[in-house]
Amino acid sequence: MTTPFLISVCFVLIVALAVAPVRRGLVTGPLFSLFKRILPPISDTEREALEAGTTWLEADIFRGKPDWARFEEIPASRLSVEEQAFLDGPTRELCEMLDEWAVMHEQRDLPEPVWRFIREQGFLGMIIPRQFGGLEFSP
Repeated sequence: MTTPFLISVCFVLIVALAVAPVRRGLVTGPLFSLFKRILPPISDTEREALEAGTTWLEADIFRGKPDWARFEEIPASRLSVEEQAFLDGPTRELCEMLDEWAVMHEQRDLPEPVWRFIREQGFLGMIIPRQFGGLEFSP
C-alpha cells in the first residue's frame, strides 16, 4: 500500500466520523436502524425508569445549592385506601413475624411460614396489574 492511499483512507474515515451530517448518514443512521430492528421495544415501566434517571434535587444538593422552593412545589404522594390498609394489615403482620437476628445471622433465609405469607398476601406482585394476579399498587 502506498502512502497517498493510506492518507486518503484516513481522510475519508476522519470526515465520516467528524462531520456530523456525514456521520449521521453513513454511521449513526444505519446502526440505529439495525438496532431498532434487533432490539425489542421498551415497556412503559422501562420507559418510566429511564425517564426517572434525570438529575433532580440530588444534583442541587451535591452542588451545595438546593432550590428548596422548587422542592416544596412538588405535591406529596398519597396512598390509596387499599394501599394504606395493606401497610396497616399484612405489612405490619409480616414485620411482627420477623426476627432480624435469626434471619440475618442464624438461618440466613426467611422461615418457610414467612415465605408462604409473602406469597399468599401478594408482596411479590404489588405493582403488577390485577389482570395478571397482582395488587396493582402505585409505585
